[in-house]
Amino acid sequence: MRRLVTRLRELAWRAHARLRRGTLERELDDEMRFHRELLARDLERDGLSAAQAREAASRRFGNTLRLRERSADVWGFPQLETVLQDLRYGARALRRAPGFTGVAVCATGLAIGVNCAFFTLVDSLVWKPIPVADASSMVALVTSIANRETNGRFSHAEYMDIAGRTRTLRDVTAFAPGRIALADPAGGRRALAVGAGFVSGNYFAALGGVAERGRVLVAGDDEPDAPPVVVISERLWRSAFAEAAGVVGRDVIVNGVHVTVAGVARRDFIGVTPVVPDVWMPVTVAARLGIIGASLASRTDRFLALHGHLRAGATREQAAAESSPIVADLAQPAPPAGSELADRWVTGVRVLPQTSLVPLDMQTARIALPGFVAVALVLVIACANLAILLLARALARQREVAVRMAVGASRARLVRQLLTESALIAALGAVLGLALANWAVTATAQAVVQRLPISIGTLVLDLHPSGRVYLYTIALGVASVLVFGLVPALHGTSLDLHTSLKGEDRLFGSRLRRSRFRDGLVAGQVAACVVLGVAAATLVRSLRESLRADTNLHVEQVLVATLGIDGSGRTSPRLAAARSELAARSGQLAGVERTARVTEVPFAGAWASLHVAGRDEGLPRVLPYNVVTPGYFKVVGQRLLRGRGFSPADSGASARVAIITAAAARTFWPGREGVGQTLRAVHASETGADVVTPYEVVGVVADARSGSLWADDAAGYVFLLATPRQVAGGDMALLLRSDGSRRDLVPALSRLAADIDPTAPFEATWVTRLLDAQAVPFRYAAAVATMVGALGLALAAVGLYAVVAFSVRQRRREVAVRVALGATPRDVLAAVLRREIRLVVAGLGAGVVLALGEARLLGATGIPFSPVGAGGFVAILLFLLAVALIATAIPARLALRVDPMQALRQE
Repeated sequence: MRRLVTRLRELAWRAHARLRRGTLERELDDEMRFHRELLARDLERDGLSAAQAREAASRRFGNTLRLRERSADVWGFPQLETVLQDLRYGARALRRAPGFTGVAVCATGLAIGVNCAFFTLVDSLVWKPIPVADASSMVALVTSIANRETNGRFSHAEYMDIAGRTRTLRDVTAFAPGRIALADPAGGRRALAVGAGFVSGNYFAALGGVAERGRVLVAGDDEPDAPPVVVISERLWRSAFAEAAGVVGRDVIVNGVHVTVAGVARRDFIGVTPVVPDVWMPVTVAARLGIIGASLASRTDRFLALHGHLRAGATREQAAAESSPIVADLAQPAPPAGSELADRWVTGVRVLPQTSLVPLDMQTARIALPGFVAVALVLVIACANLAILLLARALARQREVAVRMAVGASRARLVRQLLTESALIAALGAVLGLALANWAVTATAQAVVQRLPISIGTLVLDLHPSGRVYLYTIALGVASVLVFGLVPALHGTSLDLHTSLKGEDRLFGSRLRRSRFRDGLVAGQVAACVVLGVAAATLVRSLRESLRADTNLHVEQVLVATLGIDGSGRTSPRLAAARSELAARSGQLAGVERTARVTEVPFAGAWASLHVAGRDEGLPRVLPYNVVTPGYFKVVGQRLLRGRGFSPADSGASARVAIITAAAARTFWPGREGVGQTLRAVHASETGADVVTPYEVVGVVADARSGSLWADDAAGYVFLLATPRQVAGGDMALLLRSDGSRRDLVPALSRLAADIDPTAPFEATWVTRLLDAQAVPFRYAAAVATMVGALGLALAAVGLYAVVAFSVRQRRREVAVRVALGATPRDVLAAVLRREIRLVVAGLGAGVVLALGEARLLGATGIPFSPVGAGGFVAILLFLLAVALIATAIPARLALRVDPMQALRQE
């Protein structure tokens, strides 16, 4: 303790003395002058003259400047002052070389920016706490079905049992997404289709949500006799209600039911999902008023996502063990494997951490690993460029380094000075990279949000850099300095003082040619570029393969129109009649070629599943299916390969006909025509027994992915003909094919819908917009992969050109001597090319080996990547080889044009 107090006093005295340094220096000068005068007087008494006494006193007293510096060390912080001196000198040195500084800072900034942008996105999804109260104890509950891990939902009865009986969890909440039709009676406008969240009464209280105006939902709103209320988002309040001050307490119409606005939620409330709905309503009220069709008493009608907080001292394993018996029906025998009922048979509950939007697990790590590898390779290439530039700069400054060593500077002092310059470059690059990353992430997020449908809600993602992002940026800068700045500094200061002062080290560029570090950097940079190019090409090709899966449909001129939103899982007779009238009258509009109706709109998401048994007696296959009217295939442009399409004659109530894709025919009847075969659909009855319904296959259509881009369509699709009852029910969407002659088809449809039903919300959009919405992540990922790969190739090309060109320029005297001795320009050029191309070829070979290992690593992630073929490898290798040839040939030819005598005199 005493030592600490003494140290603190010393630091305080040094700080005080640093502030009075001018006064202390004057006092020290006076004191040293006084002692020299006393010594001179003593020498005069010994018989010396005054001049001789002053000279002898100065010699005995010693070097005044050195004594002054040693005394001044006690007044301040010498190490800090040395660092500041190095920084000032390094800044001046970089300012004197603006070209070198600009290239180094830009290359480093771009590489750090790419890394920080990717890390910012991962940090926002994986590490940044979800913005709810007590996020550290937040967990998500999911059901396990048929002993498979899945993100299964819960029924309302199961939620009530878990919330009421659990002792390891607190504040268990329920959430279900949906869409509603919202109308303001005072506004006199058509109802809006908005995203909704059906939640438990404690949803806001458990997650820390507060109201901007009015109040949020409370537990009392869940009571059976509670009046129906909703809470709207701040965005909806501004857009639909024009920021009306009296919105709280206003009566609005939700799916034809009058409810009251209880409050406006604050803008920063997100909840448990990044897609924030515009309306929140108690799930019990929504079911009571028929807005949702789920039965709250049923234990098998599962539609709720559950979240909760772990109590102090409880573990996720304990919570899962406690909740599983509540949900699993252990008293009933398990249904047969492969039956439809088995796919809904809950065997237990898993409790997963939900401290962030995306849980950090092995699957997340496998998905993020290729991205980290790609951006890390960009940084490696950029730092290799920086190291080569620093090495060339250090070799070019050997005369300066030699002079400083000759006057007494130690090698450690010079290395520290060179490292300081590298640190300044890295710091400027880190600042530039952080700014670029912030701009890139924000711009990309805004572009993605603009491409998403507005009716699903608002996508909210906190992309502001956290402390982890800043630490990551600092770590990248420090690594750049230590790994790629230290070796050039050591290499540039390991010189022979005598030859360096005379300039003999520049003869034939010997110092640079003997640099194994430089050669290793060139070869390593080429190898890293091959690996990065292959990784980027693999990702881009995989994403483009995913996007090309929809080319078998021709939906460029196809519109999808929806009128109204179903309530209680069914369509009201009034809305069904309005939809039928819209379908009948829309076909008469100018510019409409044909129409069809479907239960599942193409590219609107995953389709419904159908258990189908083929010719064998094995387990049923689960295939996506759609219910369509006869004109569907001509509307979407899906080719008929064999058999026939649906016809009006098939529309009888007892008709059981189906059309399958070619993949489905190969799945069930390999080597045979599917037309004329019987397809058996397996359904589970209320008693749990399987009911088989036969369908005659009347046609086979071309394979086409029309559900979701990421769906597995290897087994094929099944299309069933809509029955008259299904058509009259009105729960089928309307598809229209336009002939392209009318650009105002959407406004014409809107006017027609307003004439039929002026209150029901109407939406009409091109099917290509739905496809684009699905393709947004793929397209931006492909664009980012392309930019990362192009950036890496560009950095490698620039670095390779710079170092090879500098190497050739350093050998101008050698070229001049060779030419003066009679060598032909072709021989000299060939000699220079052989040496540089040898390094590039070595790097290419190492890159190919590493790229093959990279392919195995990508295959281990479990993601279906499309590997790059031999053509991609050859293209990347030829590109780098061409860059090396150009970088070598151009400076060599310029050196050959210089007069040999002039070059020798310049040396």
